[in-house]
Amino acid sequence: MLSDIDDGAIAALRDERLDWRFKAVPAAAHGLTVGRFLASRPSLEEFGTPLLTLDADALDHNITTMANWAAEAGVHLAPHGKTTMAPALWQRQLDAGAWGITLANLPQLRVARAFGVRRLFLANTLLDPAGLAWVAAELDQDADFEFMSWVDSTRSVELMDATLRTTGASRQIDVCVELGAPGGVPGYARMTTP
Repeated sequence: MLSDIDDGAIAALRDERLDWRFKAVPAAAHGLTVGRFLASRPSLEEFGTPLLTLDADALDHNITTMANWAAEAGVHLAPHGKTTMAPALWQRQLDAGAWGITLANLPQLRVARAFGVRRLFLANTLLDPAGLAWVAAELDQDADFEFMSWVDSTRSVELMDATLRTTGASRQIDVCVELGAPGGVPGYARMTTP
């Protein structure tokens, strides 16, 4: 079975050397790998603030609960990876059955692709020509890569289509169309269009 994320890229995070780029990590850890630092079992008091901590049992419970709910409801779940930007967490969600990961912008998409995430949902309309060209190239280079973008109008689809035609893209981009009633609050229909 093809993995939904590059397990090797996730494992390589343990070999990352800590330095000034890691905000809350104590200066004493600079130069150590993530794995070596974690093996020293640091206490919370050693970290700077702000610092976010997660309860492992609660995290496991939430991942399992959402995976079970999606499976029972017969829906695909694409958790908001844009909230955490944590590929190791994305891996756990994907391993639990998530369809893909939802992101908000092009830099976040690039991070996900660097970790080999196979299915990405953009909770935004991608109109940037350079961004569309990059996504088209990713799709062309990887037959297993799936990408879907939210759109808010047929005009957005027309603009995306025109840009993709000029790039010579060989695969189409799937879109989810926002629908609304005249004079009403917009609703959302998650329908894929070619």
